[in-house]
Amino acid sequence: MDQLSREVAAALDKTGFDALAVHSGAPLKRTGADDQYWPLRPTPHFQHWLPLAEPGCLLIVVPGRKPVLVRPPAQSFWEAPAPPEVDHFWSSFEVVE
Repeated sequence: MDQLSREVAAALDKTGFDALAVHSGAPLKRTGADDQYWPLRPTPHFQHWLPLAEPGCLLIVVPGRKPVLVRPPAQSFWEAPAPPEVDHFWSSFEVVE
């Protein structure tokens, strides 16, 4: 995590941006006539930072600060994302729900 944060800080400094925002992705509808979705395939850039397969999450990286993970509430009453296979990464992020 420290290495990723250093690399992002260097890239942001070089390009003049203040922060990096990475979206986890959104599930695609199977058809316009129903409310069923294909399984989520998180964006590779998001998965490079953490092994979380939840739609609508946002990772915000600001140099010198702990990365922030924004997790929106589940939108489906019937279905929820699978829990992560590992949980060692949670302490590396400030989680906002």
